[in-house]
Amino acid sequence: FDARVAGGGARDLTLLCYERLDTALGRALLAEQRSDVAGRSKALTDALAALTALKLGLDPAHPLAAAFDTMFDHARQQLLKSVPTVDAAAVSTLREDFAELAGALRDR
Repeated sequence: FDARVAGGGARDLTLLCYERLDTALGRALLAEQRSDVAGRSKALTDALAALTALKLGLDPAHPLAAAFDTMFDHARQQLLKSVPTVDAAAVSTLREDFAELAGALRDR
């Protein structure tokens, strides 16, 4: 992980954040299925950290920055609603949406 961060450019770091978000969302869904409150909390915290990193990494001069900022805020709100009980449908949709974005970035 440290080597990827130290040696990565902006695109690589963004993809790493998307990967970490995907993994955390998957863990949150699994923890909810297992009624693992501590696991769910850790997974949601990790997902929120990945979203925060993505938001902080936005280039405000980019034409899509405002749209991404709004999307990250919406995702954050969805995750915060999942603290007491994960809304599996909403989290799965977020996971699919961000996986699609990561795939588009990888294909560039």
